Amino acid sequence: MRRPHNPSHSTITPHPPNQKPLLTIHASFKHAVHAHLNPGYDKSLQRIRVDTLPYSIPNTKIRATFGPGFTLVDIVTGMDSCWVYIRGFPARWRGTEIYQVLREFGEVTELQELSGRNTGPPLKVQFQKKSGALNAIRRLHGRVIEGKKVEISLGLETGTNQVSLVRDATVQVNITIPYVKIWVGYKTEEAYLEAIERARTTPFHDFWTTAEPFQGLPAVGFKTVEFTVPGFMKADDMKMFGENEGVVTALSYRDSPYPTLDAVQSALNTLLEKISAKGVKNVKLMPGPYRSGLIRFKIACNDGSAARKLAQQLDRRFLHDIARIYSQRVFSLVIYVEKHKYQRSAAHIAELSLSAEQLGYGHGINVDDRGHSSAKIHITATKFKSLGFLKSQVDKVFNGTVVTGPDGCWLWDDSFDYGPGVKFVQELELRYAPVTIRRDISRRNIWVYGPEGKAALARGAIQQHILALRQWAQRSIHLPGPLWSFFCDGPFQDLEDDLGADAIQLEYHARLLHIRGSDKVYEKAALAVQEARRKLRARQHGINTESDCPACFCVVTNPVKLVCGHEYCRECLQRYHNTSVVIGFFPLVCHGNGGKCNKKIALDIARRILAPIHWDQVVGAALKDHVRRHPDEFHYCPNPDCNEIYRPAPEGIVYTCPSCYLRICPNCDGEEHKNLTCAEVKEGVGEYRVWAEKHNVKQCPKCKVGIEKAAGCNHMTCAMCKTHICWVCLQTFPDGESAIYDHMRNKHGSIGLVPDVEEIEEIPR
Repeated sequence: MRRPHNPSHSTITPHPPNQKPLLTIHASFKHAVHAHLNPGYDKSLQRIRVDTLPYSIPNTKIRATFGPGFTLVDIVTGMDSCWVYIRGFPARWRGTEIYQVLREFGEVTELQELSGRNTGPPLKVQFQKKSGALNAIRRLHGRVIEGKKVEISLGLETGTNQVSLVRDATVQVNITIPYVKIWVGYKTEEAYLEAIERARTTPFHDFWTTAEPFQGLPAVGFKTVEFTVPGFMKADDMKMFGENEGVVTALSYRDSPYPTLDAVQSALNTLLEKISAKGVKNVKLMPGPYRSGLIRFKIACNDGSAARKLAQQLDRRFLHDIARIYSQRVFSLVIYVEKHKYQRSAAHIAELSLSAEQLGYGHGINVDDRGHSSAKIHITATKFKSLGFLKSQVDKVFNGTVVTGPDGCWLWDDSFDYGPGVKFVQELELRYAPVTIRRDISRRNIWVYGPEGKAALARGAIQQHILALRQWAQRSIHLPGPLWSFFCDGPFQDLEDDLGADAIQLEYHARLLHIRGSDKVYEKAALAVQEARRKLRARQHGINTESDCPACFCVVTNPVKLVCGHEYCRECLQRYHNTSVVIGFFPLVCHGNGGKCNKKIALDIARRILAPIHWDQVVGAALKDHVRRHPDEFHYCPNPDCNEIYRPAPEGIVYTCPSCYLRICPNCDGEEHKNLTCAEVKEGVGEYRVWAEKHNVKQCPKCKVGIEKAAGCNHMTCAMCKTHICWVCLQTFPDGESAIYDHMRNKHGSIGLVPDVEEIEEIPR
């Protein structure tokens, strides 16, 4: 098979009776390959037209295959996969039985039977097509076989373009050793200032110290400095800051067992052995110097499950009775950004890094810009959702923020295609420099980049401008038959120059000219249409349908011949494709033979006449049009700043967006809702439960009243029924306090007497 042997699983090759091997090459295909490699092969093969074209949609993980006229032949979303994981099949089943069940949903190319399937780990199955995996999820998930419920989940194929895979098998350990106060006296002003400066620039054994001018008691010399230093630093060590007149330490200083860095590292290794930590690969001390006694370790584990368990075992413990451990499993990813893009936004990333630290220990955004062509942005967080949030904030710095209306929907007006809209954008960029504004014509939205303060002002100005345009009265004039093409080719451009691009708009599908503005504006447009109709009638008396362009009704210049035989002016055909981006109606067809041809335009012709940027725009518009017309088959990611799409799936399946990492329920098309059914979310039955989970409110196991922990340890007493409750697992204890404290220590490792969240977030770095 395709994968090397792994002792943790066995690969089952599906070969049911009387079926040919899956990878057999058909004889005619072999002959065709041989003919192509032969220098004397039939050159007529070169004239075979490519009818379909696979293409990766820019800025997404979507791969689509297009046919003539930009019709969608196939779409592979970033949340599609050929792989599924299956639990619940009878343990006695072997490859043949499993294959017979799965082939109902699609062709199976590989089965991996994971070790220990009797105890629950799943089968890993690969279908030949992604539709097979989706069919299996829709029709097999929840089925009962031999009295056991089958569970099936999707194995996502996450792309790595610009972003590394998310890693979740690391535990970050922060150990805080105590600092103490020491007062040192100096004879002169110069020595006094020198000591303060040395403390600011010179660490002691990889630990930073601080020094402040001091007045009061103890007064040690002519000038006294108050130092904050690691507890293991002795009076003699203070000479590193210069000659002094004397040193005074705290009363309990000499008797306390303050640990050194080596002692902390040794104690951590001993603790890992003591708790029999499993799945630990290595322990790495992060390089110093360290501030405020905070030492960082990273422990690499075999997998996320081992990391989660280890973090729970270590968190809130003490080393040497006075060094507190804070541990948390961390999620991380790396984003690679082109060097010039990073340098342009370095200040914004620095601000974002400071904001990330405010989320608490384990959260951070760090940059390595030593690369020649790219900068590496490393993002860490203690929760998967937080990681997605930080990534989205980084993306906003480089990708901008989309302009939305009061309803949260994208704002757009066709005047932003060109003309007045372009001029308006240029004026805003001058007014709010260094803000930059990008008009995405294919998606019909506007993105603003730059410092948030000025960017917000620019977004507000655009919002007001578009909403004001929408207040104008709009009327329409129908342009039937050849009048449509004739008017679009020339008179429309003249009318647009006269009235402005924001006053008139074409709707290609309905063949309408929309006019927005006063009665005077409408009258000018109506007169232009009448004049175009008059000129068209005069021209039609001498028209030659064989040689005239179906778009402009003039003799073809710089001709492009379509598959159907009709010829267009190159410029007219380009304009037709580019206009489809604004109108968003596909497929693109030939309008020859008086508009009756309707033959789809071949992709290779479109590829030949369009610039790369215009090709991308048409492709994006075709995909958007397809999604719009197939609402039961595709949905957009709930994140309004994300352009990924996905297919619906049964309740209980959760997708993870490959771009923003939002966890999605594909059954009700919203964010994942743990512990709530889709019906509860839609009907509002679970509103209280949602609120309670968000605000950390639980129910008393006895009287069911809501209880909330404000502070203190995990021993709770219900105010209603006076039941003693363990806050962690909600077990009740009728015997009172002694039993519950033994339970908390033995079951959960501690009684939970920890600093409040605000205090944890303020752990110095």
